[in-house]
Amino acid sequence: MRICLYQTEIAQNAGSIIRTCACFNLGVDLIQPIGFVMNLAKFKRSVMDYIDHCDFKVHDSFEDYKKKTKSKCSNGHDDPKLQ
Repeated sequence: MRICLYQTEIAQNAGSIIRTCACFNLGVDLIQPIGFVMNLAKFKRSVMDYIDHCDFKVHDSFEDYKKKTKSKCSNGHDDPKLQ
């Protein structure tokens, strides 16, 4: 199982999710655009060293994510905006 973060904007929230995924041996996919710089001090501080223990991938767009993962969103659609 993998966790996908779509257009996340808060570095601390992304860091918390990455730490949790590292503890449960889950992968994380981050889809751009994102609302923070990956080397931002707040992001690095919130992720700590856990990012080294997590299969972490950054995708340029949702289309890029779909091509590379060939998976559907948990809502059953190909578009994360659909409910």
